[in-house]
Amino acid sequence: REDDRLYFTMDYIDGKSARQRVEDEGAFPPREAAALRADIASALEFVHKAGVLHRDVKPHNVLIDRAGRGYLSDFGLAKASEGQSGLTLSGAALGTPSYMAPEIAARGAKEASPASDVYSLGATLYEMLTGKPPFTGLSGIDLIRAVAETEAPSPRVVRPDLHPDLEVICQK
Repeated sequence: REDDRLYFTMDYIDGKSARQRVEDEGAFPPREAAALRADIASALEFVHKAGVLHRDVKPHNVLIDRAGRGYLSDFGLAKASEGQSGLTLSGAALGTPSYMAPEIAARGAKEASPASDVYSLGATLYEMLTGKPPFTGLSGIDLIRAVAETEAPSPRVVRPDLHPDLEVICQK
């Protein structure tokens, strides 16, 4: 705070988003994708323990520095977890349909939980591994319905060389 102005600061990440990386170079090598997933999972664990839900985990919001470390960014839709008070975080929107959890697609933002952020991390890993989100070729209500009612296709359908263990991690 300076006088009546509120502001926040954060580190500058010299790199690109996971989405930009996929657009520029295609799918990630499996080990690199798994390492980034671990970085973001650690960040989610931290914010969840602090009583915050991100609600918009997606490749656009995963920043990768020049050393290959991942950072979770853009808390514009974050909100306090149920039962937490004293936090003034904004946003009532659902998030990005391709990465939202089925319970949010089916019943709305009130269903957001740490598990829905973890689902979105899985959808992000899916895109990093395959070069595309789990649900493609749909838009609007059709996309939301597919997310709510259909299990995402196996990433090994798109990338048969993927190790079965990484496929399980992605799908869980």
